[in-house]
Parts: sequence; C-alpha cells; structure tokens
Amino acid sequence: MTDDIDVRKRRAIYRAGHRGMKELDILLSKYANARVSKMNEHELSQFEALLDLQEPQLYEWLVTLEEPIGNDVPKMVDEVRAFHGF
Repeated sequence: MTDDIDVRKRRAIYRAGHRGMKELDILLSKYANARVSKMNEHELSQFEALLDLQEPQLYEWLVTLEEPIGNDVPKMVDEVRAFHGF
C-alpha cells in the first residue's frame, strides 16, 4: 500500500509540471513539489482529480479566480490559490 501511494505521489508531481500550458506547469509544479509528499490518500485523490481537468477550465479557475464547480475540486483549487497568494 505504501508503495502504491508513493508511486501515485511521484506521478502526480510529474503530471503537475508536464501539462503543456507553461503557466499551469509552473503553478501546479511549485505547489506539487511543496505539498504532495505530505498528502494523505484522500488529499492525493483530490489533487489527482484537479490534474484530470482540461487546461482551459483549470486555468480559468486558478488564474482568473472563477469559482470552481465539483465535489472536491473547489477545495483543492482554493489550496493552490492560497499557496500562491491569490
């Protein structure tokens, strides 16, 4: 079980920095590098759900401060925003 969550964390950190949109790569990779290693399984699942979003939608929620919609997504968007001081 520990190996599985460690693999998921490494994968999430990689995905955060390799999305394709440079602005999101920077925002998400800085957050991921600082926070993912300390996440429990539920928090990691929330972050993975955020990473599954399409770039235009995620960019709007993070950068233009549009209110996100979804189950766990708003909480994670708020955490990333707070990390960057938005």
